[in-house]
Amino acid sequence: MFVRAHIGRSILAGFMAAAATFTAAPAQATAPTKRDSVTVRVDQLILEPGDRGYRGSLAVVVKFQASQPTYFNLSLTEPVAGSFDGIQPPEACWWEGIDPAGRRIMGCAVPGGELAPNRPYRFTLDFEVLTTPQSYPMVADDGVLTLQSGRDSTVSATARFATLFRSTSGSLEQPQPYVPDTQSNISITAGEAPLTRQADGTFSGRATVTVRYGGDAPHWELSAWAELPAGIQFDGIDPPDACGGLYCPVPGGKFMEGEVRTFDLLLSAPADTPVGPLGSGSVTVAVNWLIEITDVDPADNTAAFALTAVEAS
Repeated sequence: MFVRAHIGRSILAGFMAAAATFTAAPAQATAPTKRDSVTVRVDQLILEPGDRGYRGSLAVVVKFQASQPTYFNLSLTEPVAGSFDGIQPPEACWWEGIDPAGRRIMGCAVPGGELAPNRPYRFTLDFEVLTTPQSYPMVADDGVLTLQSGRDSTVSATARFATLFRSTSGSLEQPQPYVPDTQSNISITAGEAPLTRQADGTFSGRATVTVRYGGDAPHWELSAWAELPAGIQFDGIDPPDACGGLYCPVPGGKFMEGEVRTFDLLLSAPADTPVGPLGSGSVTVAVNWLIEITDVDPADNTAAFALTAVEAS
């Protein structure tokens, strides 16, 4: 029996190249677009290198003139596919679409509920890019932030923001274009799976799977699914995560470029299973994302493992 099912995770749990001649400038507020007496002001987004890729926050200031309080929603085209990582203070966010470059368009409620007129409201948008930090600065495509009335969804103001990756030495000068992978680069191995007889007569065991993610293509998570001989039961994974049928997410969420993780497939067989070789199973791992992401070498996305029923020692 072979079951494959892709399950979309929470939308926030979840789409380039720029001119090489771009010269970084100190973070300054961009000139806001003003429409219907509403302004949105943003700084540059500076992504800082760290132990796990790059992280940064975009400061946003909203101000409007009106006779009564109102509330707003924002629409964000992220600068790098999969990079948006939430809003602070926390508010509800949702997926709105994908642009031609494969970047997500995300919606969020502007924090604060109904905003009082004639005063500034400040919040930040968080971003994460799980690519290897470089010794040189980089620049991505501009992000776009649009403010909309929460009452009738009319566009009130729009601002673009530059996105710079600081080098590991601290520089922002003369950045090179950041070009993320468009294909995944997954490779996996799996160990043999001895199933040992239990006190109730049934057999139980596990197959250890090792996954390496070699690139920085966007993904919510990596999906793992198994193909097993008749009579072998799939019981989940360890560390545990929500599974559906023979499908499970690889535990731990999104992968950093070059990251390696190990998890176990939990397997069992009924008491009348004959002792000895039971054939082979296999496990396959692929990207789970909003659009199809192909792999540079699909052959090493699947690994076989031998199954054997053994008596308890």
